Amino acid sequence: MHVLVCDDDPTMCELLTDILGGFGHHVVTAADAEGALVVLEGTAFDIILLDGKLPKMSGPTLAAQLGDSVPIVAVTGDRVSAREFRQLGIETIRKPFSVPELMAAIDVALGMEVLMCE
Repeated sequence: MHVLVCDDDPTMCELLTDILGGFGHHVVTAADAEGALVVLEGTAFDIILLDGKLPKMSGPTLAAQLGDSVPIVAVTGDRVSAREFRQLGIETIRKPFSVPELMAAIDVALGMEVLMCE
């Protein structure tokens, strides 16, 4: 799976890259919405993991701009952004999250049946 992670926190980008890379997924990162839009111009992604609070343009604003062009999972610690994402119908998880929680949210966003072993 080809994943775009958009988060202004380099540590979060590295964490998500490590987690998803461990499952065999290819990850590209962007530190802000503008960077994400540039990357999206030339590359197709299966899903975007999107932070809520980004410089210049918020995650919910970017998600609204993208519409249904690609599935999105919001990964945010901000309650206001989480509410805005949910109002857009976007699968949302709150930071801090667990790996099973992240993978389940990705499955839901992609319309897959969620199969988690606990």
